[in-house]
Amino acid sequence: LLFGGAVFATSIQVDRSIVWANSSEIHFPDRSINLAFDHAVYNPTTPGIPFYFETIQLNDAKSGNATLLSSSYEALNEKEVIALKKYEALFSSPPVTLQFGYDRKKPLAQLRVFPFRKTPAGQYEKMTRFSIRIDAGSASQQRTTASTAFAASSVLKKGTWFKIAVDRDG
Repeated sequence: LLFGGAVFATSIQVDRSIVWANSSEIHFPDRSINLAFDHAVYNPTTPGIPFYFETIQLNDAKSGNATLLSSSYEALNEKEVIALKKYEALFSSPPVTLQFGYDRKKPLAQLRVFPFRKTPAGQYEKMTRFSIRIDAGSASQQRTTASTAFAASSVLKKGTWFKIAVDRDG
């Protein structure tokens, strides 16, 4: 039988702007594209497609979720659209992912945001601003305790027991 304590969540709001680089091109073997910004990380399976990444220090959490509260977008140029069309499958995954971990025994959340969308009209857009709420549950409050049940009698109670002394190791 498990008893869970009340779960009190810590709520953190993250408001960020994405400033896209205008002049820097990223060169790849098959193409050069202009998709870069601060806090961008690139996945080797989708070369040239940036994701927003940030590590957020937490007080005490090991689970939770992230909710995209608001976002602003602007249209992509023709060159950027060509680069994104190759990775159409990315648009079916959630735009925000959150992973919990520890760094030097301190809890943290790793926030990853896919900064693009495809409108119902089929137009590709890049994110320029977003607001995310992170609801992180407290690790100490999420622990569960098992009720202790002891057997009425032990199998070790029966039989003859002998005590043996050992003089030395080996």
